[in-house]
Amino acid sequence: MQKLLVITILLFAAGTVRADDIIHAGKAQFQVPDGWVHLQNSQNFVLIPEDLPKGKTAYIAILEPRKLDTTLSQWFKDEWQQLQNSYTVLDGGEPETQVAKAGYETVSAVAKVRDQQNKVSVVWLMGAHVNDRVERFLFLCNEDNDLDRYQKGLTAFLATLTFDDLPTQTQQ
Repeated sequence: MQKLLVITILLFAAGTVRADDIIHAGKAQFQVPDGWVHLQNSQNFVLIPEDLPKGKTAYIAILEPRKLDTTLSQWFKDEWQQLQNSYTVLDGGEPETQVAKAGYETVSAVAKVRDQQNKVSVVWLMGAHVNDRVERFLFLCNEDNDLDRYQKGLTAFLATLTFDDLPTQTQQ
């Protein structure tokens, strides 16, 4: 699980993205990682591995942004509490705050969790404070699934993640 914590660092690395490969989900922009496909419902944009075995779970969800009416830390505390309505945290879950190279603040946590059917998974939740909103992202993968390989998909996603309404550095 400690390895998964390293992925948040990659959020701040510069990624080269060709314009024709960019996917838009609201104001978030990113590339779909190799070997992953995207699904979209009315509120969320979900990426799943193409080769996900039947009965297994692994996904990256770009959740609907929320207006930020409080501090990012308080938002995260509330969001993490809501997540615990569905999962029991077995290990981890300590929030980590970072500032991306583009200037926006993020808070994230990774934890090993057990769901109500006793399946153990690794979950990563991140909020990015962009302008007056929080952009929300969730990664979940069953512990007995190919976590290392699917974590690489998350790393590739984060390396290309940006937002189309970021203030320029001179405006900040």
